[in-house]
Amino acid sequence: MIISSLPSLTQPFENDNAKYLNPEEIARTFVPLEVYWTLFSEKNHVVLGTRGSGKTAIGRMLSHDHLRFLDHPAARQIVSEKRFIGCYAPARLNWVTGLRSQTLTAGGQERAYFNLRFNFVVSHAFLKALGSLLYTVGPKERAEIEYNLVNRILNIWCPAQVPESKIFTLRDLAARLSEVDFRLQRLTSSALYGATQSAIPFDQEIAASFGTEICAPVFVLRDAAMEAFGLPSAAKFIITIDEMEFLNKEHHRILNGLLRADTPGFVFKFITAPYCHYTLDTETNAPLIEGNDFEYVHMDHKRNVDRNIPDIDLTGIDRRHHFPVALFLKRARASGLDLRKDSLAALLGPSEVLDPISFKAESTTDFARRFIRHANDSTQARILKQLNTSRRPRRAEAKTDGRTQLSNELFRKMKPAVIMRELVRDAFGAKKGTAFSGMAMVLACTDSNPRLLIRTFKMMFPDLEAVLRRNDVPVQASRQNEVLETISQRFWDTIYAVPDYGPKLADMISRIGEYFERRLHTDPIGTDIPGSILIDPDDKEFNQLIHQAVAWGFMYPHFKDEHRAALPGVGGEFRLAYTLAPRFKILPRRGRVVPLGAVFPQRNLFG
Repeated sequence: MIISSLPSLTQPFENDNAKYLNPEEIARTFVPLEVYWTLFSEKNHVVLGTRGSGKTAIGRMLSHDHLRFLDHPAARQIVSEKRFIGCYAPARLNWVTGLRSQTLTAGGQERAYFNLRFNFVVSHAFLKALGSLLYTVGPKERAEIEYNLVNRILNIWCPAQVPESKIFTLRDLAARLSEVDFRLQRLTSSALYGATQSAIPFDQEIAASFGTEICAPVFVLRDAAMEAFGLPSAAKFIITIDEMEFLNKEHHRILNGLLRADTPGFVFKFITAPYCHYTLDTETNAPLIEGNDFEYVHMDHKRNVDRNIPDIDLTGIDRRHHFPVALFLKRARASGLDLRKDSLAALLGPSEVLDPISFKAESTTDFARRFIRHANDSTQARILKQLNTSRRPRRAEAKTDGRTQLSNELFRKMKPAVIMRELVRDAFGAKKGTAFSGMAMVLACTDSNPRLLIRTFKMMFPDLEAVLRRNDVPVQASRQNEVLETISQRFWDTIYAVPDYGPKLADMISRIGEYFERRLHTDPIGTDIPGSILIDPDDKEFNQLIHQAVAWGFMYPHFKDEHRAALPGVGGEFRLAYTLAPRFKILPRRGRVVPLGAVFPQRNLFG
């Protein structure tokens, strides 16, 4: 394993997308979740995650050329044992859009063209994994192993044609494939204008080999790779196909065959957005069966951090904050800054809204008067009844019990809503708001989404090193509030970019947010503030929109099975993304579930 001793990032929160980081940078800033290690198994998985949830980082970190840079005992063991060798093949727009631009459907060539293009992508990923495996053998043997392996691959892929120029290394071979791929795309694009087949024999050979069934050019190389590197007989190549949401239902149907087929030595990990594994159908009559052919993994369900991350101590930190704190520390340390585990808490301070406060017995009456001003009739009656009981107890201990019950059952539950109402009400004119501030609030309003976390940290700490030199002086509450409102508004603005659904999606979410805002700030409140909606399975239009909202990260489901992280199929309970809380001035909490009819009485989005 190769670990650089130099910081990999000049600014800790400059880049929020794993696409643009090199393998070392991703490995140095990667926060492994418990679920990450379960992907190194002989099971097929479909990994679901919203935009910015770290899907690409996990996909890339499954690949051997990234994993060998990860400073973690489990990673070192996987690399050393050569039990799992990962290959990362993203379904990126640079080739997926090419599928859509080809007018091949009428000629029945769309399926063949998809196979050809996909096989180029997955073969590049496989060659990169083989190149990474070279670093697991001694430098003296490396050149000979590579030379012999390249020749064997060429004999398999191009049995009737020697390349016009020598190819000695895996890198040479990958570069030559890119050239062939480009030339074949040119021919395909100009097919309607009478272009003939390629006149280059090497291109013809590659096209014939790669025009076979999906992944066949990689499957046929398994024995060569096993022998070249002395891999154990139980070794598995993990083929990770990322960004599958960019493909269509027919492409998924083709790829699903990989999860159903018997492919010795290979397992597959599909990565896509929620509700964007478009079908369980295959090209046979037998559809996929969850739990038999594959298992779903939902990254947004529980971000339980691996507790064995070197040099990251999370003891004493609220479990809900483990991932954000670990990400903050990883990023800062990758840029050369040495922080304590409590540095983030010191920089952001407590949340006036979300952090608990002590309800002392002697101040019970004062709290009761304050809360009664906001409470609805039934809650007022409960407060007054409990308060009178505590004032005139028959036994001395009953007085204390009554006040404790009043604090636990009423004040503790109402406190966030009451404080939020008061802070928002008092922030008018030139007075800046502070409701959305404090560590608990900042982290809640990111939904633990890595991209949103990094963007928030970047705005909070544009020069983290300078802030640290000031001995952890907290960022002003008004500045935190301003940052969260800015992030929230920018996040909201992206909703209009959702293809085909943007305006309707914006209208639906706007009306849901305004409903919750009204219930929190205008209506009298109780101990359970509404914060989620219940969708009926028969509301087809809303189900379609809700699924789009979840896929893009504007809403989150209440998982129907807490252990399996199973998404609701049709219908179910959903909440707004907490990132939208500052825009609507609502609490970043799940809240009570209300039926859809409460928000849309006419059951019509534009009614």
